[in-house]
Amino acid sequence: MNRNQPVKTLVDKIWNDQSYGDSIKQNLAFIDILQENRLALFMIGKSYFFLSDIKDVNLNNFSKGTIDVLGYEPDEMSMEKMLSLVHPIDLPVVIANESKVREFFNELPVEKIFKYKVRYDYRLKHKEGHYVRVLQQMVTIETDEKGAIVKTMGIHSDITDLKKEGLPVLSFIGLDGEPTYENVQVEGKFSFLKPEDRFSPREKEILNKLIQGKTSEEIAKELFISKETVNTHRRNMLSKCDVKNTIELVNRSIKNGWV
Repeated sequence: MNRNQPVKTLVDKIWNDQSYGDSIKQNLAFIDILQENRLALFMIGKSYFFLSDIKDVNLNNFSKGTIDVLGYEPDEMSMEKMLSLVHPIDLPVVIANESKVREFFNELPVEKIFKYKVRYDYRLKHKEGHYVRVLQQMVTIETDEKGAIVKTMGIHSDITDLKKEGLPVLSFIGLDGEPTYENVQVEGKFSFLKPEDRFSPREKEILNKLIQGKTSEEIAKELFISKETVNTHRRNMLSKCDVKNTIELVNRSIKNGWV
């Protein structure tokens, strides 16, 4: 099974659990910025922009900057392609962030929907195989008569040199005098993935042996890999599950049936 298919379904669910009207309202102020080509106000270094159709859960109209940032031509990019490039550790956080974004905008008065920019970072895989950390900034450019978001514009800027490590950080940036909410806490960020999507096959092997009480050295010998490789997988699992040590990882895995 394509690991991105269940994630695509989750994205569909996050943005389609709402009813839409027919009449469209446009963010005229931001459209003016587009027409005047002043995107530099939102960009940091190498960047590209794209449009997101919320009703159809689709990304389109990628700019040529995708070549500089990710090595892909604009016409190679899509929602499915973007999801396939997200770092496995960042993916569940990205999904949870999108759920939080929907929750935030659903609680806003209709007249304030155009007055917020969403910002968070995550890693995308470059065509050459390495990962690029992008800062994603999203603004609403169209809503319907009920205030449901219909279309957004996103900008991805390469911030690899500015942020070397760490999980994505979500912020809601207020425009036109609205308050800003930085480093928003997102709960349950790993609950969106099934166990088979959370860990790689090798991680499952190592986790099962950790549950049996085996050390990294013992696991390395049994799997014919280095102790350093085992420790790397252990660190990745701790990060994926947002736990501090192996005891917490083992306890949570058994409690939630992840193995």
